[in-house]
Amino acid sequence: MTTDSFEKYTSKHHDPSDTSTGSKRSLGLAKQWLNTCVATHRDCNLYCPTQHPFLPTLPTRVLDLEPEDCAADLKLIITQNFKAHYVAISYCWGDQEFLMTTEDNLQQHKEGIYASSLPQTFQDAIIICKALKCRYLWVDALCIIQGNKQDWDRESSQMLHVYRNALVTVCAQGASDVSAGCFTSRDALSRRPVFLPTYNSLTATSTTTSCFWSRQALELGPIGPANFRAWTLQEQTLSGRLLSYCEDSVFWFCCTSKLSEGTPYKPPVREDGLCRDFKTMVLDYELRPVSRGLRSMTSKSRQAYNGWYDLMRQYCVRNIKERTDKLVAISGLAEQMSRIVKDNYVSGLWGRDLIRGLLWKTLLSKEDETTRYPLSGEGFVAPSWSWASMKQAYVKTWFGVNFDHGILHDHLKCPAASSAVESPPVTARSDIEILSFHCQPVTDSPFGQLRSGTIQLKGYIRQYSWEAEDNRLYDYTSQTEIGIIEWDEDFPPDDAVHVVCLYMARYISSSEECEAFGYISEREQRFGKCICLGLIETGVRANEYYRVGIAEIAYWQWDTDVKKEISLI
Repeated sequence: MTTDSFEKYTSKHHDPSDTSTGSKRSLGLAKQWLNTCVATHRDCNLYCPTQHPFLPTLPTRVLDLEPEDCAADLKLIITQNFKAHYVAISYCWGDQEFLMTTEDNLQQHKEGIYASSLPQTFQDAIIICKALKCRYLWVDALCIIQGNKQDWDRESSQMLHVYRNALVTVCAQGASDVSAGCFTSRDALSRRPVFLPTYNSLTATSTTTSCFWSRQALELGPIGPANFRAWTLQEQTLSGRLLSYCEDSVFWFCCTSKLSEGTPYKPPVREDGLCRDFKTMVLDYELRPVSRGLRSMTSKSRQAYNGWYDLMRQYCVRNIKERTDKLVAISGLAEQMSRIVKDNYVSGLWGRDLIRGLLWKTLLSKEDETTRYPLSGEGFVAPSWSWASMKQAYVKTWFGVNFDHGILHDHLKCPAASSAVESPPVTARSDIEILSFHCQPVTDSPFGQLRSGTIQLKGYIRQYSWEAEDNRLYDYTSQTEIGIIEWDEDFPPDDAVHVVCLYMARYISSSEECEAFGYISEREQRFGKCICLGLIETGVRANEYYRVGIAEIAYWQWDTDVKKEISLI
């Protein structure tokens, strides 16, 4: 087929006004995706009910886009637990100032807001909301009173409900700040399919096939500045339906399908990746009957913990503006996870999986400086034993390891816990005793900002000296090399002349299964290797330590030691 004849067919599909992702045609396609999902997707309607009498309760405040008693375009209303559909928005704030709701203008916003006074991203979200035939819109900057800590604490603890209950979440994926907007100009022909008639001479039948001017149209996966903002991970993961506006295309994701302007009518193909995995967990644990042959709760819990660590690994490298938001920005995910595993949340970790959870490590890079937040005072974010205590670092956990020993005292165990555990590739034996753990939250929510966090445990500890050049550890008395330590920060603490190692677990494994912590010698494969937490004594209270790294030490070092009770802060 010549270019001329190809253009003959494409011209009738081409709308001259379709020059933007906010065109009438693009908005109509988004509406069609939503209608199809609501009408035919069972899992999506289980995750986020849309039909009477199961309409969601509106958030505390929303924007009413059809105000009946004011001349303005919209107004802020207090919902008083009214039930209705609403749209939420996920976006990058940026550094510039823009109109927000504060104590000073709260009453004014209740009386009316003109759309022209809002930044472009909000204006575009209003257009999308109206195109979807939805009256109410939730925008954090306008629906939470900015500068009012009490209101912020209360509303930020509701993020699970805000995003999961939204009819759809609109994501300004391609915008680096709130002034950039959701919509962008583009050549629609480079993204949209054209449908060509074809004839099969063997079967004497005609059919229609789709073709593209550009292979870009087949790229399915939104990429943009929103991918690097900490808050958007939670917002997009919790949302049952996501309408994502990227640099030059629009994408649709739900529990059942993933679509784009280039592949708008594909049969249901499930969203992949971490967001999809998390929604699948929610459906499996909360909503689907056990009679479907699902695996044991313990096996599922293990899968859920692994899924959590996967999400946190992605979260750790995202940008967060306020240190106090480090745990708050995943509070909705944590609340949802607690419903799944029925476990105690412990500063980014989980009570029944705490031994493995403590064995995270930072993967340092030459480009990024890795440092820790202060462990006390105004700058406190999380205790040293939590990955959340690190400002920004790629965190890796002991993903495939099961601890077949170790003691979690009865008062810490969850009644749903079972003794039957699937054997993972690597088995570690732990003799650590978790006596208690306690995290003091700033608010009533156990999933948000913390004042402090402590773990009481009983285990083997031993002091070692270390070599600054290569971080090798040496026996304190004989100066025999016995292991290596990897510091949490780029540089070890000034007082780390000697480091105390807390024996956490022994493992024996093949070299292929030990990528997490490097090469293992033949002797170590036979007798095992110990994974330890590197600690330094605080000097404030007796037997109180803080974490500085993670170490590998030869197993035979611990043959004659006696357990000691200590506190980790």
